[in-house]
Amino acid sequence: MTGCLSCCDGAEYRLPPLVRWNVRHTLGIPADDFDVQFVYDSGMEKMLEDAVFFRGSWQGETVFSGVVDEYEIKTDSGGQLVRVTGRGMAARLLDNESEPVQYVTCTLEDILNNHVRPYGITDIEVGCAGSAAGYTVESGSSQWTALYNFCKYVCGITPRFSRSGTLVLAPESGGMVQIDASSGADEVVFYERRYGVVSSVLVRHTADCSQETVEDTQGRNRGICCRRVVTVPRAPGYDAVRYTGRYQISESKTDSVTCSLTLPEPFAAFPGDGAKLLLPAGCTGRNWLVSETESWADGDSCGTRLTMRRR
Repeated sequence: MTGCLSCCDGAEYRLPPLVRWNVRHTLGIPADDFDVQFVYDSGMEKMLEDAVFFRGSWQGETVFSGVVDEYEIKTDSGGQLVRVTGRGMAARLLDNESEPVQYVTCTLEDILNNHVRPYGITDIEVGCAGSAAGYTVESGSSQWTALYNFCKYVCGITPRFSRSGTLVLAPESGGMVQIDASSGADEVVFYERRYGVVSSVLVRHTADCSQETVEDTQGRNRGICCRRVVTVPRAPGYDAVRYTGRYQISESKTDSVTCSLTLPEPFAAFPGDGAKLLLPAGCTGRNWLVSETESWADGDSCGTRLTMRRR
């Protein structure tokens, strides 16, 4: 991977060959991050002091865009190395707190104008729409939370940043990767978590004092016993779906079944890609979604660590 730093004065600097690097991509939460190291050269101090953004490229394509959080210059018997670390563009929204807001009527454009664009996020791909009455941004919420909740509960999508730094507000549409015995997959781990998986939800309605129980029959039959109690306010608003039993059960299963493995080449896949696995028992025959990737290279090895969850 090659790297480039952009400074606060608009200047761009192509970094020397990277000695080692690590790049992690996610579906938006937590923010993507990068860690690159290269040999120090005299006169780099000003560039490092002014560095704001990092862009990484692999085989002619941008594979990471983000903000610079830290840098260090290390001197030891082996020489001098510079290390630069940072996060994806979501950091701009995560680091800024919103004032509490109560919208009478709120649209996606209102969210972008008030909670996104003022923080330097102007490259936006919009593939959804929606409006909500009574949308609330609670005190202490980040600008990312204001955007994320609106997109999730009103538009039905998960906001995310592309590898080039574009904010994507559209349904996931990744590629498909097939992994079989010839792929060189290593350290294959199939994992299932039952703790926290909800099998029953008691929904209490404040308005008429009624209640109902929603059960996950399949989970019950597998011996899972975990109940939650949800109280529905008198006038549920834009996020009414979160007060349903089915929603609570579905959310509890997120990431409860995962598979992780290592492939021998960097950037073998990206979050949002589908995956077809023809590997050991437990992984084969399931529909997987890549939720996180970690690509790296150093003097000894390179590859991609994939984390996948059941769709």
